[in-house]
Amino acid sequence: MKPVNLVVRSKKEIVNGKCILKAEITNPSSSKAIAFAIHVQVLRSSDGERVLPLLMNDNYFSLLKGETKELTIEFEESLLSGSEPELSVVPFNK
Repeated sequence: MKPVNLVVRSKKEIVNGKCILKAEITNPSSSKAIAFAIHVQVLRSSDGERVLPLLMNDNYFSLLKGETKELTIEFEESLLSGSEPELSVVPFNK
C-alpha cells in the first residue's frame, strides 16, 4: 500500500477534572491511497508515555481519500501529570 499523510486537528477542554480531546483526522483528497487501520493514542508530551485508561469513540479505522473522522477522547486530567496531551495518529500504511 502506498503511504499516506493524514491531517490531524485537535482541541483540548477540561471539564470537572476530565480532559476531553476533540480530534478531526482527514485523509486528504490528494492522497495516493486509503489510510488503513489508523491507530490513535494519547501520549504525555513530557515523557512520551501513553495516557491510560481513557475512553475513545473509535480506533483502528480506515479513511478513503477525502474522508474525515471525528473522535472524542476522555480521560482524567491528573493522568497528564502537569504535561500536555499529544495525539499519535498512525495508519498501517504510514
